[in-house]
Amino acid sequence: MAPEVAAPGEADRLVELTSIGGGHAADALAALTGETRLMTVPTIGARGEPPPGSHLTGSRRGALGEPISGVFFEIRGALRGSVAVLLPRPSRDRILERLTGRPSPSVDDPEVASALRELGNILASHVVTAMADTLGEAIVLSTPALATRDAVAVLAALIALREPDGPALRIETAIATRTGDPEAILVFLPVF
Repeated sequence: MAPEVAAPGEADRLVELTSIGGGHAADALAALTGETRLMTVPTIGARGEPPPGSHLTGSRRGALGEPISGVFFEIRGALRGSVAVLLPRPSRDRILERLTGRPSPSVDDPEVASALRELGNILASHVVTAMADTLGEAIVLSTPALATRDAVAVLAALIALREPDGPALRIETAIATRTGDPEAILVFLPVF
């Protein structure tokens, strides 16, 4: 059975919802770090295009060739699908150091991994809450799943599993520093 595709105008509506949610997540990250954060304009990607997040980080493995961590969620309710928060290593370590007070935090440390999950949870919760408020309907976020080193490959596998025979729509936006360096990449994979 072929996968359903977005109805005309549906992709535009989902991009707008992602933009609203991304703006709220950027505000939340700014509050957590005490530094200004900006959101990029959301883009639409599909199967067969560059790997998720690659156009925002400049490479498949993130800024300066570093691994990307990710926190993944399923959503259900008024919208269904997945939300991922991808964090290139340099920004991930900088944010975790600020949040945990530990220099050079290791994602192999269970407490640091927990802090990373919670960071993803905070950002994704802001995205989903803003979407739900805009729609005036409930959207429920699952518990977070963490990929500490190769989140782009995990996300690509999720896309392939979800839509094995057709284009999987994904909407991406980045939360960036004032200089435009991506701190976090938000990816929304809607299910129709």
